[in-house]
Amino acid sequence: MSRLSHHYLLIIRCLFKYVSIVLADCDQAYPRTLSETSQISSLATSCATYTGDIVISKVTATIDLTGVQTIIGSISYEYDDSFENEPITFLSSSLENVTEGLTLSGLAEAKKDRRGRLDVSLPALKITDSLEISGGWGEVSVETDPRLNVSGYFGLNGMTFSNDHGIYATSLYVNISLASTLYLTGLNFLPPDDSRLAFSPFKERKDSFISTSIQRLRRLSITHNPGLTHVLLDSLETATATIEIYSNSDLNHISSSVIEAHEVFFEQNGRDTHLSFPNIKQINGEATFQDLANASLPELNAAYHSNQGSFNFTGNSFPELHLPRLETINCTFVIVNNNILNNIALPRLNEVKNLEIHNNPRLLNVTVNALRKANSINITGPLTNVELFSLELVTGGFYLAGDETMDCSWFDDRFPNQIVKSSYRCIGNHTKPAIERTPSTPMSDTEESPSGSSNSNDNGGGKGGLSMGAKAGIGVSAGVVGFLVLGFGAWFLIRRREAGRIVQNADPGYCKAELDGNTGLSARGAVRVDQAAVSELHSTSRHELADTSRPAEMGN
Repeated sequence: MSRLSHHYLLIIRCLFKYVSIVLADCDQAYPRTLSETSQISSLATSCATYTGDIVISKVTATIDLTGVQTIIGSISYEYDDSFENEPITFLSSSLENVTEGLTLSGLAEAKKDRRGRLDVSLPALKITDSLEISGGWGEVSVETDPRLNVSGYFGLNGMTFSNDHGIYATSLYVNISLASTLYLTGLNFLPPDDSRLAFSPFKERKDSFISTSIQRLRRLSITHNPGLTHVLLDSLETATATIEIYSNSDLNHISSSVIEAHEVFFEQNGRDTHLSFPNIKQINGEATFQDLANASLPELNAAYHSNQGSFNFTGNSFPELHLPRLETINCTFVIVNNNILNNIALPRLNEVKNLEIHNNPRLLNVTVNALRKANSINITGPLTNVELFSLELVTGGFYLAGDETMDCSWFDDRFPNQIVKSSYRCIGNHTKPAIERTPSTPMSDTEESPSGSSNSNDNGGGKGGLSMGAKAGIGVSAGVVGFLVLGFGAWFLIRRREAGRIVQNADPGYCKAELDGNTGLSARGAVRVDQAAVSELHSTSRHELADTSRPAEMGN
């Protein structure tokens, strides 16, 4: 072999060895820890595609993964407790896909003297399993492609080990195309002029909101966010699992265009919360409507539950419950502990599994004149009028206890051993009135009803949105888009390229991180910021039918 050939062979062997090393560096079966910026730079320049999990630790300043396009695995970063206000910039102009998700964790304990700033710029990111920012952060900004598809969860979790609300915010708009789960918890919403905010562009807006461009998701969770006043879900159409909005102490308005949901839970929010779901037609699981000043569900037609679930209105503060289009409930319908409830009107309800109405101290009138079939009926309270004129079959028991003036004679003549197949008891007045009773509402289940609300004085709650003044406020800063989360006095802001309103669909354009003003910032995906029954029984000595059977038990 000639010297020249030998020389070429050595070069080829060296190149092969180098390529093998590079390939090996781009594929690891175990998590790869990067603790120096030089290690991060080496991986970014060597691997357009990296297979394996990446753990970044003990790095401040800039984490630049530009060069990497796909990570078949996960990326995680945890802010070190030893850092003293060290800023973190996490960026990549090339990264498009992270198959196992991205997690950026702040301090587990919200130590104000050690909070760090986080800037995330991933303008090319279109697909990831999950994206989460959690814990205590200082100034935080996040930029992603608004067409981001999150196949798993998209989360912003400011709760720390000591249950502090670790992230400050003014308002939050999640501008992404798809997510299976969206959860926003532990955010402390502050007025724009609060001294803890370094800067805020919303000086004219007095309320705060969470909104999103997502149209379909599996689960939505908005919990434990003090200062939050409005939840606006005007783009959301379907939730295949759960909508839960609870423990937001200052919340006063929830609205959504959702048409169908599985389980829904609204409870322990502000005592003046108005709920407006003008388009919802069907609920396919457990439902709780609690602590509401108003509930508007004018198109709700059916509530289903395959197991022993229930459809609950409890602890509310509205005088009337009117569900004008509700026809079928194949689970237990519970209306309890509503202190000022005076009237229940269910004009189209024709079938219910079990009806339970108790502990509503001002309830006088119940009209369900299209109801034909039930497993059991238990109604108690200071009732003076109960109408069930179309009832044909109660397979279980029937128990009705009202005021001593409430007419029981009509039920006595028709229900025992005829309509009611099990135990029957009515507590009230058993003397037949001089004039035969007639329905006060139509008995047809096809009547045309006006828009339904839990309160005749709706104040706009039944209209499916904010007042005109509030809507105008939302549009004030419509040119701002992105993901705003303020952690410990920071604000978090993304500005979009083209102006638009926040209450409709997501913009197709990209988001670009930008600071408006001097300093400051504050946090899951791209976000746009904008201004924008214990029974109540009466004495039975004088007005009870002579029947010692017990109250009806709930049927199977």
